[in-house]
Amino acid sequence: MKKIKNAAVKGFTLIELIVVMAIFSVLLVAIMSFMNPVQNIMKNAAQSERTYSMTNNIEDYLKNRLEYAENVWVFTEDQIDGATFTSVRGRKDPTESAVTLKTGNGDGVFATADLDDLAQAFATYYFKNDVTTDDGSTTRQVSGQFYIMRLVNGNKANVDTATIGQITQDTYSFKSQDINGSGLVKVSKSASNVPQLNPSYFSASDAAYNIHYALGAHELMNVTNIAGRDDLRCLKADYYNTAIDPVTVNNLAVSIVLGKKDSTYDFELPVGDSGNNIRIFTNPVSISIANLPLMNISYNRNKTPGRFYYDDLNDPANPEIIKYGKDRDGVGRYNNTTAFYGNNVNTTEVNMANDIYIVYSYATDLK
Repeated sequence: MKKIKNAAVKGFTLIELIVVMAIFSVLLVAIMSFMNPVQNIMKNAAQSERTYSMTNNIEDYLKNRLEYAENVWVFTEDQIDGATFTSVRGRKDPTESAVTLKTGNGDGVFATADLDDLAQAFATYYFKNDVTTDDGSTTRQVSGQFYIMRLVNGNKANVDTATIGQITQDTYSFKSQDINGSGLVKVSKSASNVPQLNPSYFSASDAAYNIHYALGAHELMNVTNIAGRDDLRCLKADYYNTAIDPVTVNNLAVSIVLGKKDSTYDFELPVGDSGNNIRIFTNPVSISIANLPLMNISYNRNKTPGRFYYDDLNDPANPEIIKYGKDRDGVGRYNNTTAFYGNNVNTTEVNMANDIYIVYSYATDLK
């Protein structure tokens, strides 16, 4: 018992405590330095998954809308005002071999009214005097609807204030009869600027990317002529002012660019190869090419639709119901062999300030 009472009670000295705390501090720093890269990897993986999901959803939307379209026209915004289309469908009397359908007033300024002209040209070109039958003998005028899709690259004061990166859609209804001998088909807009993409892409708290579109398949390049920045990129075709390739049923494509939101550089600057404006993107930036196969048009390239048209021009007293494809003065020839771009002449360089417009229709929407 005496030995126990006299036993010394020992503890850690101050030096030992300092050494232990130092060791723990080193270990904590090591753990934190290990954790930060892991967190960054997880964050980047989450962002990559989100950008992939966004571009994949946009690609799927475009493919689903256009794959089974019967007719397609493709434009960049600067090609709409003053666009012309030669068609036998717009004839007012039998002395005319064809007429020119025109959009806009040719002043070079794009406005909403130009889209309405484009819609009327589209309906006249493809549907004027189309008739159908329910009982095999009695005919009636065809009516239906078609669509104008807009891939938004910029806000246009003379059009609307759609969100950049959004895809909107206008719906037009038509009747195939001539409007009081004008040679045109009556159309009316039944829906305007309806957003097609989830608004969370643009307004969610973690929406860190802006979406941009370019007609055709393109690639990114580094922008090296802005001092103090090495994280900027652009489209190579935009930088060099490259002309857009012809659009046909076999090569319709849209480049989808997701660039990090940057209030300083996410717009046009005059730093292109020839001093032209180009759209700058801040890293991280990704590009995805949406190849859009026009399966229905490609399949029916050398075929005619199972519809008829009403011909009262050659002999008004004895109008004739003629099946498509019949060789009759070239009237009603069916042409859906190409996806038109502008005036069928490619004179436009890549300019990401321009919106992209796609006019399309389905045979299933006719009645």
